Amino acid sequence: TRQPKGRLAATVDDAKEMLAAAGMGERIGVYKWAAFVLAVIGLLIGMALDNILAGPVLAMGLACTPLIVIRIRTGDYIRSLHEKLESAMGTVTNSYISSSDLIGTVESNLHLLPSPVDDVFRQFYAETQLIDSDVVKALRRMRERINNRYWRDWCDVLVQCQRDRQLRYALPGIVSRL
Repeated sequence: TRQPKGRLAATVDDAKEMLAAAGMGERIGVYKWAAFVLAVIGLLIGMALDNILAGPVLAMGLACTPLIVIRIRTGDYIRSLHEKLESAMGTVTNSYISSSDLIGTVESNLHLLPSPVDDVFRQFYAETQLIDSDVVKALRRMRERINNRYWRDWCDVLVQCQRDRQLRYALPGIVSRL
């Protein structure tokens, strides 16, 4: 049995996870320095006010400011990702319904897909063309690259579509729920 993490350590770990999920993991050092500088500024303000108790309170409050900024920026990034995910899934779904060829659909629509999501489809296309031609395995790997319930459902239906092409008509329902 391990010791439970302290509140500060758990908050810092949450911030690291949020930055990593948002693709900004390399910026954690900047936020650490900002928290340190703001804590020192809080102490200095408390000393300038000649109030010893205000210094630590201001230091803690100002040191938490980067964590708040991280939460706000991560939330904005995740909302943006969900919008782009919906757009990409809709584009691929509509093309796949009309063509019945998933690989050809992905290839022809790569230039239409929005920025962070197009990398997932590029990896899928590269895996199926260059590494392993097993589409089901590539779809399962693609499913794990984005943590979204509707994305996972959509990928699961795509896997089932490889056996029964008529199931492709269920894909627009998943996209509309997103």
